[in-house]
Amino acid sequence: MKIIWNYMFRALNEIYWNNKIRCIPTFLNSLEGDMLGDFLHTPSGINSIHLADNQGLTQQQMTGVLLHEMCHQSVFQKHGCEVDGHGKEWQDEMKFVGFVGEINEYTDGLNRFNDTDMTSMLKIYNRIILLSKDEEC
Repeated sequence: MKIIWNYMFRALNEIYWNNKIRCIPTFLNSLEGDMLGDFLHTPSGINSIHLADNQGLTQQQMTGVLLHEMCHQSVFQKHGCEVDGHGKEWQDEMKFVGFVGEINEYTDGLNRFNDTDMTSMLKIYNRIILLSKDEEC
């Protein structure tokens, strides 16, 4: 199954934030160097997440990267853009969503989820897709 990342964003938002963070678009792009994901934002709140489609990641790994980037969105929503991108607020958010151990800018999310976690998330993801078919654009 090929994941539609905007729907996975919604599934993770439901699981970890009870749908409290604002949904922002998620794109697949070729990112430079060894970048796996990027949270882009403006002071006015025009935000997006970009996931690397050129790094050979599994969908499970990419879901962990998405969660990392969503933590940036949550911090932006709570604190604005005046906080350190990988500072205390973001580290606290990462802990809130279940990252363990030392958390820093290199905590990429590649190993955040196991197969059981992914199976549970995909059930929510599939429900969201089915419900969205009934929504109007």
